[in-house]
Amino acid sequence: MIEAWIESSLIRATNLSKSKLNKPLAIKVMKNEVRSFQIVVRNKRSHNISLHLNSNDPNNIRIRSVGMVPMAHRNTEMSDKKGDVDLQLSYPGFVPDPLLDQTEILLGAYETRSFWITVNYKRKLKPGIKKISLNLLCDEKKIKQFKIQLNTLNFKIPPRKNFPVTHWFYIDAIMDFYKFDNFNNDFWKMIEKYMINLVEHGTDTIFVPAFTPPLDGIKRPSQLVNVMMTSNQTYKFDFKFLKKYIQLAKKCGFRHFEWSHLVTQWGAKNALRIYKGNGETEELLWKPNTLATSNIYLEFMSQYLKKLKSFLDKEKIFKNSFFHLSDEPHGEEQLKNYMSFKNKIKVIAPWLSFMDAVSEIKYAENGVVDMPIAALKNSIKFIDRGFETWCYFCCGPRGQYLNRLLDTPLPKISMSGTLFYKWPFKGFLHWGYNYWYKRSSRTLADTYTTSDADVWPAWPYGDPFVVYPGKDGPIDSIRWEIFGESLQDYDILQALKINRNDPIIKQLNSFEDFPKSIAWKEKFKEKLYALAE
Repeated sequence: MIEAWIESSLIRATNLSKSKLNKPLAIKVMKNEVRSFQIVVRNKRSHNISLHLNSNDPNNIRIRSVGMVPMAHRNTEMSDKKGDVDLQLSYPGFVPDPLLDQTEILLGAYETRSFWITVNYKRKLKPGIKKISLNLLCDEKKIKQFKIQLNTLNFKIPPRKNFPVTHWFYIDAIMDFYKFDNFNNDFWKMIEKYMINLVEHGTDTIFVPAFTPPLDGIKRPSQLVNVMMTSNQTYKFDFKFLKKYIQLAKKCGFRHFEWSHLVTQWGAKNALRIYKGNGETEELLWKPNTLATSNIYLEFMSQYLKKLKSFLDKEKIFKNSFFHLSDEPHGEEQLKNYMSFKNKIKVIAPWLSFMDAVSEIKYAENGVVDMPIAALKNSIKFIDRGFETWCYFCCGPRGQYLNRLLDTPLPKISMSGTLFYKWPFKGFLHWGYNYWYKRSSRTLADTYTTSDADVWPAWPYGDPFVVYPGKDGPIDSIRWEIFGESLQDYDILQALKINRNDPIIKQLNSFEDFPKSIAWKEKFKEKLYALAE
């Protein structure tokens, strides 16, 4: 016996999922909006079967099967309150996450899996009502049919304004996984696929590794700027690859450019590891322990930043560029290091303004960081104190707070865009789009078995990446799809000019106290559609 039913995309389908009657689904969507749901299938037989799902409208419906990845433990520091724990999961066990481009599932005995249905994935639906059918086949025989009524509203969501979203894109991971020889033709073809994926999920800001990012240990050289030393402390720069990267990003739809940090992480103490050429031989221009405020490094920065400013002006992206100094400075000594380098670099390049991830509000109060990127747990305090700020989450906060971990309930993730809109944040940042490594190393992890960079519980499952590396490009995760759809809610609220105190979002009190149910989210969407109509 096969059970199959239509399910919300906000439920992880497992053997703990309760079956439902197969009822027709009516779904609303805006002209360029992407929405999703699932077809859940359960095998109640004692032998394996193969199931295939197809659609009579392949132009507007994308079908993928939901893969499973192991999770050896529950993430730590979590809450047991309703809405904060995914009741479909058991630990240790398998979690539905990667979305595989397969329309067929081999279903084991007494097993439950699902197909992920993306509506309007090409974003070209015309207004009006359309009837779609999905057929479930077993041994090439149709055993169930699912009827969908798609109502496309005559409303096109305009591009988001004044809220850049960035996810750090690691081109070294692309090089290592696909075994590319630095910046060869295959490299450019592959990163275009990942850039398109970022844009399709609401990211409008691209991370630009002019030099190898000083993030989490010593990384494979991924230096877009070619550096040559012509004489003692005199440098020549070739921006050929940097220009190609920027132009490709523009082609893919990016509107903002986030430049990698100028000094080392967690301390702002040392100079970057900058290589001769593009890093092919890994020959450094100076010793690894060279201080950020050393004469040799400041002289290099003086020459480089002058050339960079000219490049930014020529490419007409200076006004759309964001600059980092050092990631997550904290404590008195790091504060001193940060300010020491900042004061010196401002003399060299007074046009620079820095934004960096911080947890402590004193970095805003003292004007240390020109634009703070506040950790989510404290971010509303920055707003309440009158500071302009971005926001971010990473390993934390956990518990009742918003996050995007492997076991974060999907209704919570779906509230991301609405929560970002509730307060006047200037942008959102996340560090892990495709960090496929074991922590602080150049060793790739098997992403289909290791989602914590091999360091749980220090890093939670699901934090380092939201896409899996596929043979031909990125493989989305459920978490990434739901997050991307949530940003559409931000765009719609902005387009409709909804006041931040409007009753429609009145129940959002903080990043830990907000509605976390499917029922609330569905009613919220209906209200948005009513306003749009």
